[in-house]
Amino acid sequence: MEKTLILVIDRDNDYGEKAGVVSPVIGYEECKKAALALGIADPEDSDTNGLLGALHLYNELAKERGHEGVEVALLCGDKKVGHLSDKILVQQLESVLEEVRPDNAHLVSDGAEDEYIGPIIRSRISIDHVERVIVQQTPRVENTIYMLKRVMDDPEKRQRFLGPISWVLAGLGLLFLVSNFAVAESFNRFLAISIIPLFVFAIGLILAFYSYNLADRINDWFDRWKQRASHGSIQLVFVVAGGLVGIVGFVISLFSVGEVYTERTTQAVVLFLINFLWFAVFAVLIYVFGAILDGYIYSRKLRYIFITIILNMVSIGLIANGILDYLMAYVGLYHTGNLVIIVEIVAGFMMTIVAAALQVKVRKIYYRSVPSDKGNPVNEVQ
Repeated sequence: MEKTLILVIDRDNDYGEKAGVVSPVIGYEECKKAALALGIADPEDSDTNGLLGALHLYNELAKERGHEGVEVALLCGDKKVGHLSDKILVQQLESVLEEVRPDNAHLVSDGAEDEYIGPIIRSRISIDHVERVIVQQTPRVENTIYMLKRVMDDPEKRQRFLGPISWVLAGLGLLFLVSNFAVAESFNRFLAISIIPLFVFAIGLILAFYSYNLADRINDWFDRWKQRASHGSIQLVFVVAGGLVGIVGFVISLFSVGEVYTERTTQAVVLFLINFLWFAVFAVLIYVFGAILDGYIYSRKLRYIFITIILNMVSIGLIANGILDYLMAYVGLYHTGNLVIIVEIVAGFMMTIVAAALQVKVRKIYYRSVPSDKGNPVNEVQ
């Protein structure tokens, strides 16, 4: 007699996480207990409906061919949906197939992501029927609600699905903003033609803020600095000092733009950037110097990686200064000699090379002094 296996897939292991069900679950009574356990633990979880639908299908097939010709089983993956959960599902599937020995399978789904495992199941047994269990809503609405709920509830899925959308919206908005900025005759004109791009850009930023859970990360960052302040960390003083330098530089650079007559928005922005550049560089250098001093005071170790960061920041400043000097002449403001521009850019790249060489040199010194750690990455010296 032909034997059919009714399979229910819980790819993200809601049965295990919420109801403590150990999978695989084989048999009508055992699956009924699992459905009841998840229904009590989370009445809104659609995985319960999927398993109940499988039990309903079991009863229908059992009337046609008897209980010997049909079996039902529940497979559960892992909360981290991906290759790990699919690997677990494959192991459970092979275990069930070995025990039940069916001729074919029917896949029962709640109409969501659990059907992604279908091709893997088909590689091991023939699937003659796929049934979706949709409750209360039309299939399209139910699927949409299900996917949105899962995306919003799971930080990893939220980042995976909403993250790219946020980047696309922010990128498109920024692209049109740059385009409008290049052709605008004044800042007011730029704002007038950029309402929609600004709105799209803002939506992209809001989605990125939500999808990457930046609110919690910012709170964690504040908590870490509160803890450092309570322990008397000297780095906090340098962070405040660097922030003040950045703010003062921003205000000075903003007001300095008004002191020079500019015909186009591009001229005003380039002038602001070249005035603000070294304020920003020095603000970062103050922060890095504070980190070096704080680490040396409390651990008596000098983290050479911060020294290379200082050299790289200065090199970035020199290269950016050279590029902005060229742009100043290009947009019709001040003219800087080509030799000066070349020297600035070359000096910046030379400093980057020096920073890289210093990093390699310090590592070699450390490896010679500590032979047992040879081969391990190091970024600090005594």
